[in-house]
Amino acid sequence: MSRMRKQICVISTFILTGFIVSPLDQTGMGYFIDFVVQNLNRVEQSGNEFDEGSRQTRFLLWAMDYIHGRSLEKYLISISNKYRLPVRIERYSLADVLIEVSVMKN
Repeated sequence: MSRMRKQICVISTFILTGFIVSPLDQTGMGYFIDFVVQNLNRVEQSGNEFDEGSRQTRFLLWAMDYIHGRSLEKYLISISNKYRLPVRIERYSLADVLIEVSVMKN
């Protein structure tokens, strides 16, 4: 009996560089969870946005940029209510300029 293993992939749309497709493994998911928790603890969350729909829950996270941790940015994160996993992450500058969109697909 063979089993097919589903793999979650991140399809990132960088505004300046095009599309990048890469698998999201346990290490990547662990980094994401650590990123959210660390920034909830160290960055003041103002102007909170939270929207729970029937299929997804969306929330706004104020965080230091995930690459260098130097500049404050906004992340609009959508979580699947069925799987409790992120399905979309939008990254914005403080001036509300869209920097990156990551979409998770299986």
